[in-house]
Amino acid sequence: MISQEQVFEAIRGERLYQDSKWGTILQHPHTVAEWLLIMQSELNEGLAAWVGNEGEAQALLEILQVVSVGVACLEQHGVVNRAESSPGVEMVLISRDDLIQAVQVLEDLLAGRLQAAL
Repeated sequence: MISQEQVFEAIRGERLYQDSKWGTILQHPHTVAEWLLIMQSELNEGLAAWVGNEGEAQALLEILQVVSVGVACLEQHGVVNRAESSPGVEMVLISRDDLIQAVQVLEDLLAGRLQAAL
């Protein structure tokens, strides 16, 4: 098991890689729906890697890509506090520390979905 900080560092590194490969979110903005489709595509690649016996390393790389794409979406569109996400409530931008915590929640959610799908 690795530390949370090592996970966040990997996410930061993947975000830099994505920006260098695809351009920044300012250069190529997407709607939230488009980000979700990109995340779904990456998640499907992760499932295919795992089911296709490409090994956990490839599946984990795809999960890192899913999480990093999610971070890019949040960077572009902001983060909504869970307690304030009911209809009619304006978006609330949160701190970097809260964003890091949100990434962990997303990571846990994706890990749970991956296990549930198997």
